[in-house]
Amino acid sequence: MLHRYWLVVAVIWAGALVLTYLNVHAVNTYRQRRQAAETLRMDDRFLKANFGKITQVLQQRARLQKPVESPQLALLALESRLKSLAEAHQLGFVEISTGRDDARFDGMGIQLKLEGTVRDAVAWLNRIEEQHPYLPVIRVRIQRLESGRAFQFDVSLWLRFVLKQDMERS
Repeated sequence: MLHRYWLVVAVIWAGALVLTYLNVHAVNTYRQRRQAAETLRMDDRFLKANFGKITQVLQQRARLQKPVESPQLALLALESRLKSLAEAHQLGFVEISTGRDDARFDGMGIQLKLEGTVRDAVAWLNRIEEQHPYLPVIRVRIQRLESGRAFQFDVSLWLRFVLKQDMERS
């Protein structure tokens, strides 16, 4: 008989422990869901309050990458544009080469050799910066030519691009 009482007490305590565990689990689940809902509300408020700024940042980011069908076609068009800009700034265009070996999925290096005055080269670089924000200048090396007044400029640029097919997917 005493043995049965112990068994009943043990079952009651086991039931109490199981109910306590289930209660703690339910409370934790509720707390996690409430935190997730609060996070979503805060994100929603943030997006609504900063929509204009976020839009501006995304537009500026889009300007920093040139949408292209293929990197090779973009490079041909850009070579032509760089040559015409150099001519417009009285710079002699000596050579252009690309770092196709260094090309990545989002950009490639371009090396130019130009000849002219420092003033013309600075004006040309400013024009590149204004008209082609996706084409940052990486390095400029200047050497005086034997002629005296003219200089040779070795300019390294980085063409940042995004494939149009990638833009359509996202």
